[in-house]
Amino acid sequence: MAIQIPQGVTPITDSRLNLLKTIDAIAANYSDRLKGGIKSAMTDKKARFAQSEFAIARLQSRGGGGASSWIDPKKLYALVKSRKITLDQFLSAVCVRSKPLEVFMSQNQIDAITVTSTAPPAEEQMSLFAELKPGVSVDFDRAEAAILGLLRAA
Repeated sequence: MAIQIPQGVTPITDSRLNLLKTIDAIAANYSDRLKGGIKSAMTDKKARFAQSEFAIARLQSRGGGGASSWIDPKKLYALVKSRKITLDQFLSAVCVRSKPLEVFMSQNQIDAITVTSTAPPAEEQMSLFAELKPGVSVDFDRAEAAILGLLRAA
């Protein structure tokens, strides 16, 4: 619904609204296309990482959707100990997160036991995480001036 200023109300003037709505429009109309293009290029090249002059990115499997739940592996292993399930059944159901292993294993040791799929997960099952490279910052005053300059030129 369009915002209408009621009769008799005098609004304040705040030029930051120009920047806010421009950033909103960029995010709504351009961000998804950019992310999709980057994800597609990375998927096509079977790449997990990308970089540009100022930013770096990682493509990571989402691992499902909706609410998240998990099984406590210690409780599941207790079923092996009590002979309610076999060790093979336990192992077929367990998936190990590599991050906690970094505390007591080297990356080479982790890599040696990591199972790698020959086909990357579907692009839509991947999330793109991007950040500025270390030491890079955004000069928001210059960015604002550039964006407002584009609005004035339009």
